[in-house]
Amino acid sequence: MKKEKKPFRILHTADWHLGKLLGDQSRDEEHGLFLDWLIQTIETEEIDEVLIAGDIFDTATPPNQALERYYSFISRLHKLGTCSLTVIAGNHDSPSQLEAPKDILRVLGVEVAGVLAEKVEDRILVLPRMGEPQVVLALLPFLRDRDLRLGRFGDDREEIRRELSDGIRSRYAETADAILALGFSVPAIGTGHLTVLGSSASDSERSIHIGGLGAISADLFPPGFEYIALGHIHRPQSLGVDRRVRYAGSPIPLSFSEAEDGKSVQILEIRGSSLDLRTREIPRFRRLLRRRVPVSKAEDALVDLVGQPGELEPWVEVTLYGKGFVEEAMRTLGTYSATQGYRILKVLREEIPTREGDSLHSSPDDVALSRVTLLDSPQEVFNLLLSQRGIVDNEETEELRLAFHKILDEVQV
Repeated sequence: MKKEKKPFRILHTADWHLGKLLGDQSRDEEHGLFLDWLIQTIETEEIDEVLIAGDIFDTATPPNQALERYYSFISRLHKLGTCSLTVIAGNHDSPSQLEAPKDILRVLGVEVAGVLAEKVEDRILVLPRMGEPQVVLALLPFLRDRDLRLGRFGDDREEIRRELSDGIRSRYAETADAILALGFSVPAIGTGHLTVLGSSASDSERSIHIGGLGAISADLFPPGFEYIALGHIHRPQSLGVDRRVRYAGSPIPLSFSEAEDGKSVQILEIRGSSLDLRTREIPRFRRLLRRRVPVSKAEDALVDLVGQPGELEPWVEVTLYGKGFVEEAMRTLGTYSATQGYRILKVLREEIPTREGDSLHSSPDDVALSRVTLLDSPQEVFNLLLSQRGIVDNEETEELRLAFHKILDEVQV
């Protein structure tokens, strides 16, 4: 009897954000535990290829500690001798930094796409790299404005939106056509790092493209792709009618808005012309907790917080509301947390609107008081400044947002 051929398995992950801080707290310890778990999962699940769909690093100039994590993972993966790696760049990554060691990494079984290859055939990776083809990958990293449109001076918002959408559609369509022309009867998988309309984002994502103008519909991807492996959105989710468009999500919660989110990787199992998908949950290495309590009862935020055996120190965000002495509440929180197995990273003060005549005003005590106020992205800083200056949503605001995101897109190269 002929022995059944082993299926080819791909592990889809994304948005590692190595080097990420939460306030002034490093996430390196959590990332280290995740990478240990990932290596173990690759072994137990008999993974043949790991696909990272962008944002390996949190900034274009990651700290040495983050670079060490990345290259240590590559070294450990190579030593396994059973699994290769494919990496595409996200909007946080430096394409030139990722591609600088490209030739050396290729010897180690690592394929890197920092920028969109001009030749369509150079965007195609046939797997496995040696032997009979079992699956084809389309390597489309984060697409920048110059990859998608001419960028004519004076284009209005709708023209930019249309050109970006058409550009994204064209890049995927021409790549799918090139794969079809190869004549392989194996599944084709698309990759990308962008925003799909209808996806559920958290506070930790930065808007990409220009003010979100590059957001696209899930039906834009050509039907020739059996699966679209995406990065950028940090909550794991599927999109589209056939659910073939999938965000892997970040491996750890990157902001308190993701405190309740489950984290996972996707495992694709290719057998002949069929592709099956399943989810593998990632353990929670550190809990992020949110509590909302009255100013006068600040201690209630901490009553039921108990650390779990074996986990890292939990981090807490506390929101205070109602009337009372904020300074006293802060002292209470500091006293309680100093003797417990958790740390308060962020304290927020809800504003209490008071009515005078027909308009709402904030009382002097309603100023946001915080020991630590975390602004996780330039977008949050920009929105805060708009709010503080009383700028409401109107046509002028949209122009400001458009100008801001043009600048942001250029500096996040």
